Amino acid sequence: MSGIAAIMLPRTETPCTVGIGDCVVSAVSVEAVARRENDPVYLARMFGNTERERLHGLRLAKRRREWMAGRVAAKAALQHLHAQAGAESPLHALVIGNSSAEHNRGQPEAAGGHVSISHSQGYAVAAASAYPVGIDIERVRPFPDAAREMAFTAHELRVSAAGGDAACTAVWAFKEAFMKAHGKSIFGWFADIELEAIGCDGHLSWRVSPRLVAQLPSSQGPQLSGYGGLIGDYALALVGQCVSHGYG
Repeated sequence: MSGIAAIMLPRTETPCTVGIGDCVVSAVSVEAVARRENDPVYLARMFGNTERERLHGLRLAKRRREWMAGRVAAKAALQHLHAQAGAESPLHALVIGNSSAEHNRGQPEAAGGHVSISHSQGYAVAAASAYPVGIDIERVRPFPDAAREMAFTAHELRVSAAGGDAACTAVWAFKEAFMKAHGKSIFGWFADIELEAIGCDGHLSWRVSPRLVAQLPSSQGPQLSGYGGLIGDYALALVGQCVSHGYG
């Protein structure tokens, strides 16, 4: 198996980690990781002091569970990325922070690689790469007509009408992943990105409006590729360097 088809959504706290080109993707069960929230040995193995303080400072239980699982997935992906380059990195030393830069404020960031995190109804996924990367997972769900008309292009409306809720969710996941790879929020740019097709191998092809092209870093756009598809009841999309360029 290759591409998105190689990714599994595990029911355990142990991440499923696969390489896709120059990207590494990890997935983990939110519920399984959350069961270790009060386990000091597990927390010390996974998180540094600052991260543990951040975790304990999150007031909402749902937010704590998702934060933990997202970081666990991101650390697994980043550790694998470092290992591919011949470096050993203990998980607690791989600190996943949040950017304060104006162009991608709030996006996850880490030393030694780019990271992207997403979670949806029980699962967290993350991607790591030496290059900008974006990942998104969405539980397949109905999309009201008003939401589709606001966010989708005419082509996407035709495709989603034929493919139903699964097609709608796949389109949405792609748009989210694309904008994450460029360090931007999707809001205000919904219809400026058009998913043209998902190939039989999951390879994505897309079109970007001139208005959005003018806002994207010229060093990223032409180089990015992507994979997307359905994994059970979830749509997942990855945008980044999905073709290997080697390491070292």
